[in-house]
Amino acid sequence: MLRKKNIFIFICGLLLVFSTFFISYNISANYLNNSQSKDEEKNTYNQLSSADMINDNAKIVLRTKNSTNGKVEEVGKLTVFELKEKLGNKIQKSTLEDFYAKEGYKLYSFDKNEIIFIKESSGNFEANKYYLGVENGFIAIFKSDNDGKLIIEDRVNDVTKKSIESLPEGDRRILRNYELKFNTKEEAEEQLTEFQS
Repeated sequence: MLRKKNIFIFICGLLLVFSTFFISYNISANYLNNSQSKDEEKNTYNQLSSADMINDNAKIVLRTKNSTNGKVEEVGKLTVFELKEKLGNKIQKSTLEDFYAKEGYKLYSFDKNEIIFIKESSGNFEANKYYLGVENGFIAIFKSDNDGKLIIEDRVNDVTKKSIESLPEGDRRILRNYELKFNTKEEAEEQLTEFQS
């Protein structure tokens, strides 16, 4: 009888050891799997946040580079927050690249504080014409010389006090790209008064 009792206690002890091992093994495996999946989610989120999510306070700088003389000029600056108001709340790196590619800009540098886009321009315009464009952020009248290079004839009168930032985005794009061409300075001045009103 004592022998049967000892066998019963041994079997119960063995079952207790196996069940404890089995339960602790399952708990550990579940904990490790959950921990790994959380790490993977965190890594995926970090990759998304570093690659796609952009700080609202980051500056977007637009520049043009004259391919003939290499001169780089800043033609616009705004924050990501300001652009979100126009494009919607979800702005990612790819969204910015697509948006500015439509205007001929290419991404030059990208970090958390500043995003720079540059557009190459040939710098050659039709000779002896007048153009409306941008000089240091203000609307200006340019004249193209015999070689098609833009010059400002009279810096006092031809560069206005009207900032392009006060204009709608479509008008800013037109001015940055020097799309308005005129045969005479009077025609250019007439168009300029419409921008200033």
